[in-house]
Amino acid sequence: MNNILLDEIFKNKDEILDIFEKYGAENVKLIGSVSRREEKTNSDIDFVAKLKCNGILTDLQAHTDLIKELSLFFDRKVEVAPYEQIQEQYPRALKLGVELKR
Repeated sequence: MNNILLDEIFKNKDEILDIFEKYGAENVKLIGSVSRREEKTNSDIDFVAKLKCNGILTDLQAHTDLIKELSLFFDRKVEVAPYEQIQEQYPRALKLGVELKR
């Protein structure tokens, strides 16, 4: 299989980062099978980002809307995990992640 999704993400990174910024998310990384070029046609896209907060809690509405808009953009399932959660539970995945920046 030709794993070109990562190339497409880099090609469209400004538009993707605009979506993240619209919802107050920053420090975006791609993790999982797409970042390793091992995705299948039904693979989801896994992102990690520092998410917008209301006080000490993540703004759940912004998080939900971010996932919906990214899923529509990619026409596939997208997950966005809070940076702090992945840093604590899966530090290796975070270390091996692919950073998206302008």
